[in-house]
Amino acid sequence: MLKAEIISTQSIDKLIVNTPILETARLRLNETRLDDSEEIFALFSTPKVTQFYDLGAFESIEKVRDFIGEEARK
Repeated sequence: MLKAEIISTQSIDKLIVNTPILETARLRLNETRLDDSEEIFALFSTPKVTQFYDLGAFESIEKVRDFIGEEARK
């Protein structure tokens, strides 16, 4: 059974966009937070990975944080 819940926050240090949390028995997809910056950088700082996405490789964690902030404002 798929469970979705809408959450939000006013805190920029725990940036959460009004994104549903999708959860199954084996998988949980949740909002992107500034806390996720290191993990996102580790994955998307490699051109071999980003060649399949519509963005270039991130050069720093700060660039990741900027990207998360830009996406939140959309």
